[in-house]
Amino acid sequence: MPTSVIIVVVIGFILGAITNFTLGLICGGMLGLIAWSLTGFRITSNPSTSGTDSTLNVAASSVPSQSNEAEISDLSSLSPRDIGRGLAVSLDTSCKLEGISAHERELLRDANVPIESYYQETLVLAGFGQDYAIATFIGHSEIGKQVLAGYREAWQNVGKASPAGAALYQLFVKRCPEYAKAARENEEAAKEGVGSISRIGLVFGGYIQPQGATPAQAGIAGMLALAYADTYFLSHFEGTAEALKAAKLLRPTGA
Repeated sequence: MPTSVIIVVVIGFILGAITNFTLGLICGGMLGLIAWSLTGFRITSNPSTSGTDSTLNVAASSVPSQSNEAEISDLSSLSPRDIGRGLAVSLDTSCKLEGISAHERELLRDANVPIESYYQETLVLAGFGQDYAIATFIGHSEIGKQVLAGYREAWQNVGKASPAGAALYQLFVKRCPEYAKAARENEEAAKEGVGSISRIGLVFGGYIQPQGATPAQAGIAGMLALAYADTYFLSHFEGTAEALKAAKLLRPTGA
């Protein structure tokens, strides 16, 4: 089995096991990843939707194609750049349009927010959560910089794949500094023991709110954002930390 496929399966399992997404979604995503030919980043359409659903399909084409499967099952045997690429690949397992809950869909209809726009924003937020975790936990070290380089290289490949990929990558680049500022504000509030509304939720809500929304629609969009944005962010932030621990790049808490 190609190394790149095994990276996806191992990291996807670690991330999926601690998120709130269904086991069926995780398993389905893994099987799909194994079946795909890993030739590079690409954006594909999901035929089960209206044709506008862009799903992130990530593949680290520069990962070596031959390896000992038993050795690769241990994440610590992978190169730091490959771990970064694998984390990006795992987004296709952990963040899918069909994983959006019935309650989210109901609120999206009431707020007049297109589900494709909402999905794209959740994907970017989840990607930021991974990027922020790498930078926060190990970004100061040389190995951490390599992991981050592999992760961001994977996103850059999205931008080279197609017009849709370029738009998604540009959105990712634009959003990351804004979400980083919001995440730091949340951290400062937590340190000071100040109970406050999540800044990430507020930023996310502003981005999904449709133009020309009525006050009622804007309120529903804000409520949706505050209810779900932190879940998308934290599940990927914490899941990335667990993957880094499994790769022996981050020491377990209390160790």
